[in-house]
Amino acid sequence: MRIIYQNMRYFVLPICVLLLTIENTQRSLAQIGEAEILTLIGGEERGEGEWTGISGILVDSTRGELLCLVYTDTKDLPTTDDAFQRQCPMKYNVSAYFVIYDLEGSRILYASYLAGSSVDLPYSMCWDESGENVILAGSTYSDDFPVTVDAGQKNRKGPRDFWYARFDPGRRKFTYITYLGGNGYESDGFASVTADGRLLIAGYTDSRDLHLKSGSFSRPPDISGDPAVLVLRNDTLLYAVCISGKSDGEINAVIENDSSFILVGTTWSSDTPVTPTAFQSAFGGVMDILILRTDKEFRSIEYCTYLGGISNDWVNAVRFIDGKVHIVGSVNATPGFRLTHPEMGYDTLACCSAVYVIYDPVKDSISLSLLINGHGVEYIGDVMRTDANRVLLFLESSSDSLLGMTKHVSGEIDVDMLLIVEFDYSEVTTGRMQYVWDLGKGLGVGRIVPSRFGNYFIAGVDEQVPVAEEGARTTYSGGWEVLIARLRFPTASASLPPPARPRLVTIIPYPNPSRGPATVLFNAAPGNYTLRLFGSDGHLYLSQSLLQEGLSTSNVPLVLSSLASGRYQLIAYDSDGVPVARSSLLVW
Repeated sequence: MRIIYQNMRYFVLPICVLLLTIENTQRSLAQIGEAEILTLIGGEERGEGEWTGISGILVDSTRGELLCLVYTDTKDLPTTDDAFQRQCPMKYNVSAYFVIYDLEGSRILYASYLAGSSVDLPYSMCWDESGENVILAGSTYSDDFPVTVDAGQKNRKGPRDFWYARFDPGRRKFTYITYLGGNGYESDGFASVTADGRLLIAGYTDSRDLHLKSGSFSRPPDISGDPAVLVLRNDTLLYAVCISGKSDGEINAVIENDSSFILVGTTWSSDTPVTPTAFQSAFGGVMDILILRTDKEFRSIEYCTYLGGISNDWVNAVRFIDGKVHIVGSVNATPGFRLTHPEMGYDTLACCSAVYVIYDPVKDSISLSLLINGHGVEYIGDVMRTDANRVLLFLESSSDSLLGMTKHVSGEIDVDMLLIVEFDYSEVTTGRMQYVWDLGKGLGVGRIVPSRFGNYFIAGVDEQVPVAEEGARTTYSGGWEVLIARLRFPTASASLPPPARPRLVTIIPYPNPSRGPATVLFNAAPGNYTLRLFGSDGHLYLSQSLLQEGLSTSNVPLVLSSLASGRYQLIAYDSDGVPVARSSLLVW
């Protein structure tokens, strides 16, 4: 049975996890960074049953803006005069909502609904092939989802279809919106862009009229549906890839490395095509985590394994760190879950345990599979890299004592608290822990995105929290609301990178236009960057790494003699893969 509301699993078994050595003595809490709630996202008149959650967040460092994709059943969220859709057409159903703030969360720069008259669920958001525009994606039951006149698919084909949209932040305009699907159900909608300019929309399908990739492992989905990836180029659907099995499943994330795609999701199928070297070859129980590696043309399955115990196992966040895939998930029954390290935490499992997995796609091995138990419910919102072998875990706990730390408020088991935990995954040990705030009975951390101006993360709440006075919204009205918060790292911390200088990266190519060699004036804070040159069709023509060691402007040579005449996009990416500067370049 398909879940109607995207992220509904977070309402039942939120994001879970992780690791850590328990000490017998009480553990003191340390200050890792300064956390500040910048603003809330909510309506003016809300009831206790209303809710709003986060689906995606991006930081546009070149413009100094924060982009948020939200799902909501609230119909009075603020919209701007230039909104694509000022009002939501349906009163009770869930809708998509897109909002842009300044980096302080003090002003709404753009806000619009994106909805039809039925349930419209946003799922993900990413930069497009050029790094200039934003792609939003999800699924819809609406017959009247607001597609553009040039949409590749203007009508819903099945009971539920994918949708995706392109948004131009510079012009504050949706330039393209379309349905995408077959004659059955499509759900979720994880969007990603490949190095060669293909757009992938992943999730679930049971549509049997989709054109499948020929000469591949893909098979038509059966009546229960299969995990699937739809592959597009220039907004044209090339083919679909389905992972066959006798039961349900979905793809939650697609990671690309130099030679392959790694698909991470969940499956209800006991006959998924696992490979002989699988870490866990047998299906564990009701629903297992699925890790699958394929070549970039989806011709063959090069590695596939289950990860799961006797009951439900969820994927909640997937990160690509130091060449390895870090998977954060939830477990509500630990027996049967294969581990590389002993379980940590309490001996008994109350409601929800947690799992942290690291998969090495080069060696096709699981280097870490770890569970942590509590006598309450423990969640992880996300994992963020700090330096070599270390991450920060955004851990939500309802246990009064966990990981050697005593809860700051006694007797409040129902009130979850948000913790930040340092973790060394090479040694499987924890460092400092920091209490951030109470979360009531609402959602914990939902999304994190790194930025040169601080580290932003998203959480849902259901009771009043302290918001910065200059926030765009500071008053809580009821139900579940989204909060936008920032964590700043102190420069004195030896284990965390200092914040970048508070100024924008600039890239200026000259001469422009140019035919032969050209030079880029590159001005940025010290760090590792990548310069990439894209054609108007999204094709990547040039990519080169750049180490900015000092504070002065660098001169970076470009060789353009092999390029055809036309307009190109030159984009600089920081070490986290975030586009931080863009410039047009004309070759004549």
